[in-house]
Amino acid sequence: MSKICSFFVLCCFACGAQVEITAQKMFADEKTSTAVFSGSVAIKRAKDTIKAEKITLTFTPNREVKRFEAEHNCSFDVTADQNRRFTGEADYLEYLPFEGIYKLRGHAWIEDINDKRKVYGERIELNEKTLSTQVIGEEKQPVKLIITIKDKNESDR
Repeated sequence: MSKICSFFVLCCFACGAQVEITAQKMFADEKTSTAVFSGSVAIKRAKDTIKAEKITLTFTPNREVKRFEAEHNCSFDVTADQNRRFTGEADYLEYLPFEGIYKLRGHAWIEDINDKRKVYGERIELNEKTLSTQVIGEEKQPVKLIITIKDKNESDR
């Protein structure tokens, strides 16, 4: 059984919170300013979680994480600005922490937990700062939105 390594990174997303990364393997390269984690990777920061089979971190010269690239069985659960909670999955996930942007590709979906909305598409971009979402579908897999609409007899509870 593979030994699971736990790697703690003190870095700045946008707010300087501590990040905990667990994986079965890690390879870091100072020359390229990258760290590659593979095998049941989980990244946790406060309430936020990103999971995948492989995640590559790219750092700035100041050792701040500027990009997360997740591949294979990607999922996330994040709380954005205004306490908006989003979950989602895709084949590929890129997170740009300074911009607050999540880019999903391949069998992608995102659910807005607060408003009970779920959107599906081949490519999705979520901006956690502006709470805007752009979705692109394909001919065989168009964009799909699922929302909950209260009827006139339902009260606001």
